[in-house]
Amino acid sequence: MFRSSDKAQKLSSEPACIGADIRIVGEIDSAQEIHLSGEVVGNLSSPKVVVLAEGRLEGNITSEDAIIAGHVTGDITTDHLSITSSAHVRGTLSFAEIEIAQGADVAGEFIKTDASSADEAAETGSILSDSSSPEAEAGAADRAEQAQAES
Repeated sequence: MFRSSDKAQKLSSEPACIGADIRIVGEIDSAQEIHLSGEVVGNLSSPKVVVLAEGRLEGNITSEDAIIAGHVTGDITTDHLSITSSAHVRGTLSFAEIEIAQGADVAGEFIKTDASSADEAAETGSILSDSSSPEAEAGAADRAEQAQAES
């Protein structure tokens, strides 16, 4: 979905953080990882997007990897999607791999894609979910905690 570029390699490996007291209206397109604790009304495009528990997004996410612990209303297109138990998600979710933790509040259309071509839908279906396996919950929670610690 994303190709590495010289520009992306030259940028800092530190994530771009949108703090809890920040509200942005508009589109964000970044070659860096984005950690969202504040509020964005608009679309996010980044190799990795992490919406932390206090984060809110009203817009679409396009990324290779997305971890959702906060509130998202919009479509998510990603290769790997992790949704933690604190998440509230509404929209169309297109993914190659997904983890949904028990307790997550997720409603929308799920589209399973091929990892090499996240734009092509292999399977579709409407799902309302509030639980998953304990293994998925633990994996998604660990990844969210790691992302929180990094920011």
